[in-house]
Amino acid sequence: MGRHEQWRKVAKKARRKRLRREFAIRRDKLIKEEEEKKLNLPGYQQWLKEQQELEEFAEEEEKRVREEREKKWIEDEKLAQEKWKTEQEIIKKAVLKRARQEKLIREEWEREQKKMEEEKEKKWLEEENSKKKREMLIAQIDEYMKGEREDLPEELTVASETQPGKPVCPFFAKTGTCKYKNECSRNHIRPGISKTLLFPGFYSHFSLDGAKHTEYDTDVSLEYEYSETYKHFVEFYNDIKYELDKYGKLTQLKVCLNTASHLRGNVYVSYSTEREALTVYRRFNGRYYAGRPISVEFIDIPIWKSAICGLQYANKCPKGDSCNFLHVFKNPGRQFQNADRMIELTSKSSRDDWRWSDSPPDHNHQRSRKRRRSRERSRTRRRRRRSHSRSGTRRKRDLKRNSHSERRYERKSRDDYYNWSTSSSSSEDS
Repeated sequence: MGRHEQWRKVAKKARRKRLRREFAIRRDKLIKEEEEKKLNLPGYQQWLKEQQELEEFAEEEEKRVREEREKKWIEDEKLAQEKWKTEQEIIKKAVLKRARQEKLIREEWEREQKKMEEEKEKKWLEEENSKKKREMLIAQIDEYMKGEREDLPEELTVASETQPGKPVCPFFAKTGTCKYKNECSRNHIRPGISKTLLFPGFYSHFSLDGAKHTEYDTDVSLEYEYSETYKHFVEFYNDIKYELDKYGKLTQLKVCLNTASHLRGNVYVSYSTEREALTVYRRFNGRYYAGRPISVEFIDIPIWKSAICGLQYANKCPKGDSCNFLHVFKNPGRQFQNADRMIELTSKSSRDDWRWSDSPPDHNHQRSRKRRRSRERSRTRRRRRRSHSRSGTRRKRDLKRNSHSERRYERKSRDDYYNWSTSSSSSEDS
């Protein structure tokens, strides 16, 4: 760009500035002249006055509104301050209440923890005392079993009752068991220690277990005969009698053939002394026989004649093997036969104590009763001889027919069934 062009540009800029200044002077002059003309007009003077009054009124209104708003704000602020104070008081009260509740909860928790610790300590002390008492009781029992102690501990001689204050259950009092068990509405009195022991469900055979089949399985009885069952019982009887004779003098041994669930396979054992019965209880409870655990209970059967069903051997019992009285096998060699009719008496009691009244005994009546019993026994022997002579041929035929099944069953019984096994503790005791 040349110097002339630069000069020209500056000149144009100065000319525009001068023209704008002259235009502004003329404009201001015209405005001033118009203002002077307006001021000279009476209407314009009136309008200016009205405008001034309107401005003053607007200022006053704005001031009034501002004051009212400020007053209202002050009132609202005061209300808000009061509300905030009220809320703060409520919050403070809630905090104090929560603190008191937490304190109460903490104190209650501390009391509960202290109570639990006391109960825990008390329970521990009770367990320790019961453990010591149990150990002492076991030691006393061992001393009694060894003959070092004359009397049993008092804890073992106390009888237990299921329904105290209610009538005694007649079936439990006679047989030592009841089909309702502990749910019976009558009282079951179980002795602490006695001479008689009950082995529930000890004996097992297919003829007894067959009662658990449905009533529609009518052919189940064709798979066995009573001769097989009795032979099985004789083997079982000899096996357990050999083991039971090791611990004392047996006075009774009965095996139930009832099919009722509470009597099925029960074995009743009586000893001459309570020491021998307690020894058997300690040795047999928890052992295993034929792979099944053995449980033992103390029972009291005052009269065996009332416990055993009197119509069993005559085949006249209307309930059959489901009778609630004892249907038992005949022991081999008629062992313990006299015990079935005898009354268990203490050493201080006599047979006359069991009479119906306190009147003097009638010896003539006793002699006649003995003669009648001897006649009945002789008639029974004659009937047995006649029945044996008639059924001898039939029995031989049946035995020959079932010889194969008998040999097979005998082999199974010898190899598998009659195997005594004991737990670790029982084997150590033995």
